Amino acid sequence: MTRDVLLSDKQEWVGTWWQPEDPAQKVSGVLTFDPESGAELRLIGGWEYDLRVPDGDGPISLGGQTRDWPVILGAVSDGRRVTLLDVQLKTARTTYNQLKEVDGPDVLHLHPATVLIGCHLRGEGDAVFVAGAVTAENLTGWSARTGIGGQHRFGKDDTKRSGEITIRRLPAIVAESSTVTVKLHHVSSQPFTVNSRAERVSRVREHASVEFIASAPQPLGYYTNLAASVVDLLSLSAMRACGLIQFRVYLAPTPDRYPEGSPYAQMRTQVDVFQRMVVAAEPEEPAEAFEDFVLTVNDEPFETLMPRWLEVREKFSAARSMILGLQYVPGGYLENRVITAVSAAEAMHRALQPEPPIPKAEFKDLRAKILALSPLRKQWLSERFSEHANVPNLRERLINLAERVGPAGSLLVGDIGGWAKTATGARNKIAHVGTSPQALTELRAVADTTAGVVVLNLLHELGVPNDRLVTAVQQNPVLRRTAGLAKTAFTVDG
Repeated sequence: MTRDVLLSDKQEWVGTWWQPEDPAQKVSGVLTFDPESGAELRLIGGWEYDLRVPDGDGPISLGGQTRDWPVILGAVSDGRRVTLLDVQLKTARTTYNQLKEVDGPDVLHLHPATVLIGCHLRGEGDAVFVAGAVTAENLTGWSARTGIGGQHRFGKDDTKRSGEITIRRLPAIVAESSTVTVKLHHVSSQPFTVNSRAERVSRVREHASVEFIASAPQPLGYYTNLAASVVDLLSLSAMRACGLIQFRVYLAPTPDRYPEGSPYAQMRTQVDVFQRMVVAAEPEEPAEAFEDFVLTVNDEPFETLMPRWLEVREKFSAARSMILGLQYVPGGYLENRVITAVSAAEAMHRALQPEPPIPKAEFKDLRAKILALSPLRKQWLSERFSEHANVPNLRERLINLAERVGPAGSLLVGDIGGWAKTATGARNKIAHVGTSPQALTELRAVADTTAGVVVLNLLHELGVPNDRLVTAVQQNPVLRRTAGLAKTAFTVDG
């Protein structure tokens, strides 16, 4: 893993910059990236930033409104091309006097949403990338693979006398979906030795990465979504937010640029992508304990897990985004967490497309009879007895979600009926009244338990067997703590 392209590190590039429609007007400046605040381009000079509209006597300003730039291009001092996407004005300064030799601002500070080091794009939708690759927090541990081995020889007193470390390169694991090939790579470095005045220490590094190869060139957003899918899967598996460490996309090889037989002819052009992430990665922090994961490739082979996850992630996108959002943005008002968790559960159940409580033909006949009873209120009744009324209520949805994951649901929730009644009441009171009579501990139990039930259902959809779900509730610290909280918060519903 190259140290100079981590999203957790600050970066700086010096170069010249221009607008795509006016490449002759180049401006010098410094581009920086900070994982906390994102990218900033500080120009010495710049371009007109007031938003103007055509007029008979020339363009006129729109009263202080400023423009933005979909694309800005650049070239940094080492010769690499740079594309900045979705660039907003941050600050600007312009002076007017007789000493100034050129028009335009003195300085212009811009805020790009995305930085691509290694290419020029015409726009965000430019479909030119043939592959993408990511590394993320806890990916190496989650992959359950290592190429580091060795053996020790012992003396007569059973103390270690000598030994050796072996390093082997592991082949990529390949998963095929209908639209993309996914590869789980294992990367290791040769041992290097660090000498100090006290000792000599040899070290070896290894990490895992995930590569996506599309069947046809795709725009950046395609790979951004796939990168997010890796982070989502790891966050689900670890029950904590995992950040993106590296993000790269690749252009197709350009063999015509190299002599015949050149080893570079089939080499893809690497483009490093920098974006401010919701979760800032901390790659040097300790990894999650392997036994704390609720899902690893030991539970489901990568070849089947990754394609299945891409399907599950899309099918349950609303529930997935809400429930993982509670991890990505922790804290906040407890009432918001309750609404989000219960809404995620409801969205999860809707996506399962359960059968209606009343058969469709019977409901249609019943509706017609009810509407006929009161012709004066037919419109009012019609709106309330639409086909959308023939669905399970929230309490029934929650009970079904907890029961469909088997013993793990009971182990996590305790009294399923009591939890469903409390969660329904809390959600309805907060959403429709604005307050909830429940104590803070009970609201916390509703939010955490409901989120846990959604997680178990996502794992269930991935094919994780019931006994593994039980183990997850028993071993994972978050689920284990939630089960304890639920046991004291929800009373038996008689």
